[in-house]
Amino acid sequence: MRGVFTLEGTLGDNWSWNAYYEHSETRITIHVANDAETANLTAAQDAVTVTTANRGTSSLPLGSIVCRSSLPGQAAVVVAGVTAQSGCIPLDIFGNAVASPNAAAYVNAHNTNFQDPTLNQDVAEGSIQGTLPWQLPAGPVAVVFGAGYRKEAAMVFASAISSQAGFSSANGSAFPTSSYNVMEGFAEVDAPILKNTFVESLDVSAAGRMTSYSTSGLVETWKLGATSQITDDFKLRTTWSVDIRAPQLNELYTPSSFGGSSVKDPKTQATVQIINDTTGNINLVPEVARTVSGGVVLTPTFIPDLTVSADWYSINVTGEIATIAAATILNQCNPTAASTIHPGQLGNVNDPLCTALIFAGPGGALSNTINEPINISSQTTSGLDLAANYSMDFWEGNIAWSAVASLNDENTITQPGTPTNDSAGTAGNPKWRGIASAAYTTGPYSLTVQGRWYGTSKQANTANSGNLATASTSNLYPTTGDGQFEIPFVAYLDLRGSYKWNDNVQLYGAIDNVTDVPPPLVPSLASNVKAQGSLVPTATTYDLLGRKFRLGIRFNY
Repeated sequence: MRGVFTLEGTLGDNWSWNAYYEHSETRITIHVANDAETANLTAAQDAVTVTTANRGTSSLPLGSIVCRSSLPGQAAVVVAGVTAQSGCIPLDIFGNAVASPNAAAYVNAHNTNFQDPTLNQDVAEGSIQGTLPWQLPAGPVAVVFGAGYRKEAAMVFASAISSQAGFSSANGSAFPTSSYNVMEGFAEVDAPILKNTFVESLDVSAAGRMTSYSTSGLVETWKLGATSQITDDFKLRTTWSVDIRAPQLNELYTPSSFGGSSVKDPKTQATVQIINDTTGNINLVPEVARTVSGGVVLTPTFIPDLTVSADWYSINVTGEIATIAAATILNQCNPTAASTIHPGQLGNVNDPLCTALIFAGPGGALSNTINEPINISSQTTSGLDLAANYSMDFWEGNIAWSAVASLNDENTITQPGTPTNDSAGTAGNPKWRGIASAAYTTGPYSLTVQGRWYGTSKQANTANSGNLATASTSNLYPTTGDGQFEIPFVAYLDLRGSYKWNDNVQLYGAIDNVTDVPPPLVPSLASNVKAQGSLVPTATTYDLLGRKFRLGIRFNY
């Protein structure tokens, strides 16, 4: 549910203002079916044969199989603070379809594992924009400034047994309303510096924003930009900015979800049973991105209505929020193991990552791991954006030509415990992609022909065919050189058409992937080795549905 209330107005001839308030609410219901209660499961699996020695004064038939907890004098089974229910029925876990329905019903006795989050957002913001009463020799100075407030809140209900990690999987915790708020102020100025002197024009812009997060304090972001029309044919533009991404509610406040595992204690080297606690992290701070871009725009006077542009960009993100695998942390904190984070060194129990380990077991043994997101990764990406537009008269109408292409030549993520990997051009995300179209309009009719294309890419930078390849799949992709596991060039043809019935009604239709091009099949990899006989489509980028038709009508009143 979402509602917005807006006000706007003017102040004199050169100034205007606007303000709004928004409230929204999202309710989520998660119920997990057939999730065994760990205490009941433990009791049901601990089955024994009734003998004269253990029967005691009970009337249990000799030779029958019962839960040990059903025998006289046996204590009830307690796991994670949850006591197994009475009336235990032994569970046969050996073989297929041998467990009795009654035993399965006992193990899943409550079947009430649920978690119901509710999310709320409130936003209020206002701004004023206009031109200053005085101006520079090259023209008036435009400014905008304003302030805003935003509150994000969440509350989670969960079943009691789930909150105690009493189910075998998907346990969730309840927590009361948790929230954070954001207060910010911003300003931007666009000033003309030169006009018809050394260049036709030179405009500079500056923007700044101060933001105060209730969870992580004050941050500042800013942007500087410049645009210069050198001649009628040639324009230059550039920007330099510092931006942030604040942690989201789920990263800050995700309630604990528990699971068990058997690991090596980095202090004693003994194998211990521990609880893994996956949770949010209230101490997260915003990620910071530094962006530099520059480009050129060509509008040749000898070819009217033609515009060509090229813009290069480079983005460097630091303090990126990521979750380090528990196995990596255990390795790094083990002084007898080779560090995967710092090759050539042994683990270090004093590493800051080791605060994720809790030693509260017998004799100070490892008992818990805290698996939470932290500001630890970095990412760099760079590329080139190209665009061209041209319009011309044709027959009794007009044709608008358009083409855009983008190159992502780097996308590198650096994270402790994981080799630095440049994923640009891998896993179905080609470095090059683009769209070209021609739209013809005459009277009320419009027809567009569009082509979408994706360049080649690799399934993985280090993939090899290995011994898992079968005779039918081993030669589908080159096993050496740059063509290794290459995903081929793919292009799609789309058609669009519309008819404007009158000023209020328009009919339209579209056909996507007219030639029904199938998605490329790529080898499924296991540890960067081709899995046996496995070829699958790449879903993240390519069209999986084939040819698609759409018909519709638009109303405008």
